[in-house]
Amino acid sequence: MRITEYLQPENCRIVHDAPEARQLFRSLFNDWVPDDTVIEKLCTSLKTSDLGNAVSLPHARLDDLDAPKLYVVALTKGLSSGKEESPELRLLFVFFTPTSQTDTHLQILAHLGWLSGQPNLLSSIAECENPAEIASAISLIETTGKGGFISLGKEEIFSELGTGPDGLSGEEAARRLAKTGPNLLVAAKGESALIKLGRNFVSVFAILLWIAGALCFIPGVDMPQLGVAIFIVILINAIFSFWQENKAEKAVEALQRLIPRDSLVLRNGQKVRAPAADLVYGDIIFLEEGDRIPVDARVIEADGLQVNNAMLTGESRPIYKMAAPLPESGNSWFLWTELPNMVFAGTSVASGSGKAIVIGTAMGTEIGHIAGLTQSVKTEESPLQKEIKGLVNILTVLSISIGVVFFFLGTKLGGMSMLSAFIFTIGITVANIPEGLLPTMSLALAMGVQRMAKRQVLVKSLPSVETLGSTTVICTDKTGTLTTNHISVTRLIADGWDLDIDAAKPGACEFRDAGRGAVDAKILRESGGMRELVRVAVLCNNARPGLGDPTEGALLDLADYLEIDWNGEQ
Repeated sequence: MRITEYLQPENCRIVHDAPEARQLFRSLFNDWVPDDTVIEKLCTSLKTSDLGNAVSLPHARLDDLDAPKLYVVALTKGLSSGKEESPELRLLFVFFTPTSQTDTHLQILAHLGWLSGQPNLLSSIAECENPAEIASAISLIETTGKGGFISLGKEEIFSELGTGPDGLSGEEAARRLAKTGPNLLVAAKGESALIKLGRNFVSVFAILLWIAGALCFIPGVDMPQLGVAIFIVILINAIFSFWQENKAEKAVEALQRLIPRDSLVLRNGQKVRAPAADLVYGDIIFLEEGDRIPVDARVIEADGLQVNNAMLTGESRPIYKMAAPLPESGNSWFLWTELPNMVFAGTSVASGSGKAIVIGTAMGTEIGHIAGLTQSVKTEESPLQKEIKGLVNILTVLSISIGVVFFFLGTKLGGMSMLSAFIFTIGITVANIPEGLLPTMSLALAMGVQRMAKRQVLVKSLPSVETLGSTTVICTDKTGTLTTNHISVTRLIADGWDLDIDAAKPGACEFRDAGRGAVDAKILRESGGMRELVRVAVLCNNARPGLGDPTEGALLDLADYLEIDWNGEQ
């Protein structure tokens, strides 16, 4: 993140003769007037957030705020914070954040701490003659500086989030839950099911079929059976397409499944299991091997803690986490999702244990941001839809042109009456419309969707399958190896066997011995040494399917390949 994302030039001030702190804060804000409670919070924070280098970060978290607000105040004659042995303040970063955006609050606080420590900050601000120059100077320091998150210590985070070593009380947790809402991903209000179903009845090709079917009922045409058949084709196709798309369009639900149903949390000094939906900022949660993490949280205790961040970063190797604040040297730049003392909702604990303080829930988590992005994507016509629209235009022009030509030929050369020629024209027009193309196309795309689903690919709409099929180049920024984020046992030597194991095909596993060729799993299960090896691997194992250390998970998969009930063994 960048501070300049929240800073507007009109919110920068140069104060030559600073009044008393309360008067200063009351005069700063042109766009709104904070009440006395907020002013008192700022005055208290002015002292507690004095960094000792002539910079202070007075701030407050407000319930009725929609987005963060940031103000920069340059004090030419200085201002006392009231903190002993601290120089007069020359620069204030005053900011407000919504109570529900705890993660944003801590990011801004940490980044302002880093920014305030830059050696050229005060000198650059002192040379500014107007608010626009202040904003430009800060932007320049952020752009050219190395940048780094100066993480807060445990006690500082306790203070910021209004919690402590014993966690929140039940009453305070309930109050915060009522304020921020449950820890659930929220789906944006989309189109109703009726509108989605109706769209399949009024696609360009469907409209052409509606017209063709209606023409079959004109007196004299005498083709009602064909008209009914066309209408049935439209109905079946619309219902089938709606069912398929409604089944696939579950992106938020799929992400929500990454969040566990409950979590171990510290309340009133007691370790209790609470629903994940009831977690709030300031809660202290316990992290154990194999757990899926339900919230974004700052680690405060870590004992060999490793977390699998693959769903956010794509890196398959577990990442070690630590509880200590990051060094203030600024030698490393971390993306928010790469901070070594942060864990994120939807990721899982590969090994070790620890504790963490909740700073983000529901849509305020990183996975919540992803859910928001999936719902904000604008729908564009796929290449197939564009092709169909062009095909319909061609068929329409062609059918009408042929009909008109035969109408004139019938009346002028064939001696037909106007009515007979008109009926003949309608028959020609209907015959040129391929009624079976629409269901054939839908079935072909649906088969593609089902094949993709077997490979764990979520397809939101049928035409998207063809769009993927027409892709010729895929651009990615993945610097490591592209993998399936899954490891498995590939060779096994035990009890006289030397086996190569091929589990590449979903739902199938092949065992091949170096000297005996293909071997059935049943024969291997009856081998005493082999069964004992698998038994030891299962018993000395803390993983669960899809969770925990990947190597231990691979050993559980081996038991599945041999059809050994490892649940029974454990």
